[in-house]
Parts: sequence; C-alpha cells; structure tokens
Amino acid sequence: MQFILDNLLAIIIGVTVLVIIFAMRMQSQEALIETADSYTMRKQQLAFVEVLERDMQGVYEVNDTSASDGVFSFHTRIIDESAGNAVVARRVVYQLVKAPGADSLTLYQIKRYQGPPDIGTFYNGVRPGTDVPTGKSVPSISRFVMRARSRDNQGITNPKSAQQIYVRFQAASTLKFKAQEHRTANAVGFEATYRPVALQSATGAPTL
Repeated sequence: MQFILDNLLAIIIGVTVLVIIFAMRMQSQEALIETADSYTMRKQQLAFVEVLERDMQGVYEVNDTSASDGVFSFHTRIIDESAGNAVVARRVVYQLVKAPGADSLTLYQIKRYQGPPDIGTFYNGVRPGTDVPTGKSVPSISRFVMRARSRDNQGITNPKSAQQIYVRFQAASTLKFKAQEHRTANAVGFEATYRPVALQSATGAPTL
C-alpha cells in the first residue's frame, strides 16, 4: 500500500513539474512575440513621425481647425525627391480610417495623401484622382487628435488664425494568440505641438 502511495505521489509531483515548465515556456514565447511586435510597431511609428515632422516644418496654410471628422488638411513646402529634390508646395491630407483586420476592436490607421495646392476653391478631404496616398501609420491607432491653435494655444474657428498645430495619437500593439483572445500591450503614444515659421508670419507663406 505504501509503495502504491509513494508511486502516486511521485507521479503527481512529476505532472505538476511538467505543467509548471510548460506554462513557463508559453509565457516566455508570448513575451518574445510581444517584444518583437513592439519593436516593429515602434519602428513603423518613428518612420511615420519623421514624415509628419517634415510636413509640419513647412506648413504655410491650414485648411481645417481640427480632425474631429477624421480629416486634417494643410498646405506645406517640402523637398520632393520625385521633383529632383526641389522645394515644392503641396496640399497634404491626414485621414483616419478603420484599420484592416481590426475585427471587433476599435482600431484605426492614419493615411497620408498629397497633391498639388488648392487653387481658388477649397476642397474638404481627399480629392479623387488628384491626391495620392504617400504614407500611413501603424494599423492600430486607438486615439488621434490634430488641431490648429492660436498663438496663445487656444482653439480657433477660422483656419486663417492658425499659428500652431497640435498632434496627438496613440497606438496599441495588438496580438492574437492560439486562444483567439485579443491582447493589447505596449501602447505607444506620441504628442507634439508644432509652430511652423510661415504660420507665425502675418504675410503667410514665404515666396520661393
């Protein structure tokens, strides 16, 4: 009887040890996946922010006061590689869209479009056949704010009064494991206020 009990105890201890080892390996694998996913997301975000900051430096006219409808457009001067690295005026639109494959999660993606400047009339949003997609954020944006502000950091109702542009967005690293459960981890945020030189001038855009 004692022999049977000793064997049973040994089996129970052995199974418990195996379960612990298996759980530790699963946690280690998930941690590696999260680390790799977070690195990829941060790399993509840095690339997107680099384009955003390039756009902000040359802004000379703002078309929207906020991105409350998911769209924020402005005119800027940038170095265009396709134009032989010449400094050119461009109309840029940042548009918030539902992220592909987001399933039940409320996640979005910021898409960037650019085209020639508006001449005469103002067009709200992306101009079909004129503005082309030229970049996008990670497909896991959970919050996006883009607002034009006055010199004293107040909200405005007239885009021509804009002298600052406030940008804030947050991205969540979304992973799906074998259990088919969504997990959000390593949320990455970005926040900045830009004061383009041309917006500080009463005369608006500099002449090139």
